[in-house]
Amino acid sequence: MNDSNTMTITDPLRLAVGSHEAGSGKGCAMNVISWENGDTKITDFPDCSDPMLTRIVQRVNDTICNHRDGDLLCAPCSLIVLKLGHRTVGTGTVDLTDLERRVIWVRIAADQVRQVQHLNADLRVDAAILAAEAWADNPTSENAKAAAYAANAADNAANAADAAANAAANAAYAAARAAANAANAAAYAANAYAYAAYAAAAANTAANTPDQRLNLAQRAINMFEQLTNHVAPAADETRTLKALESMLA
Repeated sequence: MNDSNTMTITDPLRLAVGSHEAGSGKGCAMNVISWENGDTKITDFPDCSDPMLTRIVQRVNDTICNHRDGDLLCAPCSLIVLKLGHRTVGTGTVDLTDLERRVIWVRIAADQVRQVQHLNADLRVDAAILAAEAWADNPTSENAKAAAYAANAADNAANAADAAANAAANAAYAAARAAANAANAAAYAANAYAYAAYAAAAANTAANTPDQRLNLAQRAINMFEQLTNHVAPAADETRTLKALESMLA
């Protein structure tokens, strides 16, 4: 299944790094979900998936495989990431208010950072995580201000750190900043998501191995399920195959 310039995803399935538009013959895990979802515009942010979880899957898609062929993941890694992507189906359409979704983003972001907190023992990192968690427990403007203050302190901690420790501090900064922005209603909802996703990405960067990064992603999806009682439907193999055929056409 690799006999033309456009048919660059082979059989067995091999996903590609990055986002790819329809007609390219390539796709990441979330592009496949977009095809399966029947989106009118193929994207790596399908409406059926929560954008923060989508960003986490994208991160794993682009970093999990240590033996790529150019920008193509190996077949086993491709299947792992696609299975991860399928777990996000329906998370974008769960019946949540805007505030409830922002609180979930912050909770997941803070939890992701907790998993790499040991890499940076700076007390400002812990304070930023605590501030984000405090806002999620009680999303008031007062707690949002405290989170903003803690975020700035964590940013200073990041400037004093290197490598993984820096990533951990950056993640803590982003989690607290997500809480600060999440408090400010719809106008800052996008910022809340962006910082929450950044926190998860930075935590993922701090993880040392592909397995650790995958485990963090699984943990984020598990937490979303626990907070919403949503479980993605089982993947429909026929639908997936049709999506792949469309992607390759």
